[in-house]
Amino acid sequence: MQPPLRRFQRGLPTYRLFYLETCDNQSSVAYYDKINSICLPLDSTCSDVMPTFYKTTPMLKCNKCQNGLISYLNKCVKACPTNFTVNSNNFCFCSNSGTFLVNDQCLSLPSCPIRMGWDPVSSSCLACTFGCLSCYDLECTSCVPGYFLYISPQGVRCRKKSPLFPCDQQYSWINGACLLTVYSNPLYRLTKCLASITNCMACYPNSNTDCSICSPGYYNVNNTCLSACPNGTIPYEGLTCILT
Repeated sequence: MQPPLRRFQRGLPTYRLFYLETCDNQSSVAYYDKINSICLPLDSTCSDVMPTFYKTTPMLKCNKCQNGLISYLNKCVKACPTNFTVNSNNFCFCSNSGTFLVNDQCLSLPSCPIRMGWDPVSSSCLACTFGCLSCYDLECTSCVPGYFLYISPQGVRCRKKSPLFPCDQQYSWINGACLLTVYSNPLYRLTKCLASITNCMACYPNSNTDCSICSPGYYNVNNTCLSACPNGTIPYEGLTCILT
């Protein structure tokens, strides 16, 4: 019988699947990553997981702890260790200014590494979905070469570029992305900003506070539209800023 499937899905899309198994040579239950064929240890008090990776190293982050415990990396703890502080969502994050939690390290960086993005819930950098070069709150803000942003009511994706017509009907090519501009359903207006966000052209679906694409001449950096990239980063395709 196939082991029970447990997957993390804060929003669309779910980007990795893990099977709960007892791995060889391990005395406790762990998650088996079928993509990389390795065992990833997990605390038994963790009831939900966030799969992520940095460079070629995969890791599980505990998304929800039981019994009032706090999520710290891949386990649940009573209190955050030194150099970590608990946030309002019960996650331990790096307390030193200018550092980002990347897998199990607090790194001094101006932004999250390439192919990772800031997750405001866990206050850490998490791996982006397939095709994304950068992301915020698990939604793409820019794509790898050969792909482009596609902003729909279901989520922000990266699609492979077409040499002819990149956007479907009801969508328009605006500032390097396909954006829904013809609304057959009033609910689709959720792809447009419902609140005033300075220099933002469109919000994430179902959000009026998170910017998905900035106005021309501005760069989306952790949900803020900036006229210039922060030190240590460079513009990328006129959409966002990435590490040099």
